[in-house]
Amino acid sequence: MRELAVAGAIAVGFTLVSYYATRGPTGGELGWYGWLNLVLGLAALLASAAMASRRVRGFGSPAARRVLLPRVAWILGVLAVAVVAEDLADRADWRLDWTADSRFELSPATRETCAQLAAPAQVAHFVESGDSRSRRTHFLLQSFEALHCFDVRERDFDDAHEELDWYGVTSPDSVVIQVGDYFELVERPTEGTLLEALLRLTRDPERTVYVAVGEGEGDLRDDGPSGYSGLREALAGEGYVLKSLVPLAAREIPDDADALLVIAPNRPIHAEARAPIERWIEGGGRLVALLEPGRESGLEPLLLDLGIEVGPGLVVDAHFADLEGTARGTGVLVSSYADHPITKGLASRHMTFFPGVRPVTAVRKPEPQDRLGPVVFSSPEAWTSLDVEAARRGVAPQHRDEPLERFSLVAAGRYPRDGHEGRVVVFGDAEFASNRWMRALYNTDLIVNAVHWACDRESAITLRPKMLTPDQAPLPPQTTLQMLYGVGLLVPEILLIIGAVVWVRRRSA
Repeated sequence: MRELAVAGAIAVGFTLVSYYATRGPTGGELGWYGWLNLVLGLAALLASAAMASRRVRGFGSPAARRVLLPRVAWILGVLAVAVVAEDLADRADWRLDWTADSRFELSPATRETCAQLAAPAQVAHFVESGDSRSRRTHFLLQSFEALHCFDVRERDFDDAHEELDWYGVTSPDSVVIQVGDYFELVERPTEGTLLEALLRLTRDPERTVYVAVGEGEGDLRDDGPSGYSGLREALAGEGYVLKSLVPLAAREIPDDADALLVIAPNRPIHAEARAPIERWIEGGGRLVALLEPGRESGLEPLLLDLGIEVGPGLVVDAHFADLEGTARGTGVLVSSYADHPITKGLASRHMTFFPGVRPVTAVRKPEPQDRLGPVVFSSPEAWTSLDVEAARRGVAPQHRDEPLERFSLVAAGRYPRDGHEGRVVVFGDAEFASNRWMRALYNTDLIVNAVHWACDRESAITLRPKMLTPDQAPLPPQTTLQMLYGVGLLVPEILLIIGAVVWVRRRSA
């Protein structure tokens, strides 16, 4: 009887954990794991109650009172303690975030930005009765208020006609952030969109990044899955002004350039265009290059002169078999980073994802005072394949006889020359920063922090807000949920039930 009661209580408790851990922005629904726990838990509790009732002849008898009253008193006591604890937690503004992506725990980037504000920003949250999204946004705004970042007021969407017209609000659950005489409208409030709006209001453009065009490079204006408009928005939100540059037509890199960004040229950059880039780096210029496997970018000779070798093949990581949208083994899930400013804050639990990457190796220092080395690594179970085109068609590369090893996927170098310091960051993949993949895991942090480091803005390097979305996760959503249910919930639940049953039996012995 007691064993059934304990097991039922644990199962019902894990139902709540499953519900809150997997709930979406508009609420939650019980999946198969939650329903199974709920049915079995309630059945165990009912069976335990039935067995307890049969042990006494009547609920009003002295025997029944001796059995039931202590247990009822114990349950009421637990409820009273829970109510008091909830009240104390509310007064202390303490929260326990069980959501899958910890969406109510603000990131270091948000905390740093809020700490720099001279006064809280004025925020209006337009809510509509019955809109389930407003509850989520309400809790998120409370997290900002706890940091003295926002001063929030809620407005009824159906009554605030004058404000709706003034701010251009067209849908409920919109948020308006105002700093001084300027405001930003956020129609889909998440921590990321709120932070970006706040940065636009409080940070003036500080750096100019020229983006190479003319050889079929990645398009920062393309908002499709293969475009890079998300990268443009992320850099603009961090205070960068982006300008286009045709290297072949430019005799020199413009004087106002803080960095040159090259994204996956489809045709090799001409030797005449490389010469100004090389002179610029020697004079203290900064280059960030995102190079795709299977394509000659034209930068390889220049990079080799700088001590960075970009391999021709494709890294195949045997540690990862089936990842979303990639041929078997070619999607590399990274959890190993060098101790470098670019990877500040990134640890093994902060994964980045490369849907197809070529090796990038720091092979030698051109001058003794130069400093260069790897930044990001594959697992030790990787090898390289030259069948890049076949992999793009979804054909898994075949492993030959070469030994497995760990490959460098990103390299960075510093080149002091005559009182100036050039900096170079080279990625063996560009697609990881495309719209499809940039918001996956910690890809945004890796690319934006690389630009910060190249532009000598190490103080801006941080970890940014995360929001897991089904179309930007390297693992299919079904696989992710199976991992959560199996390893994250089911195994601990079984162990907890076994331990509780053993404890109850020993206590009763």
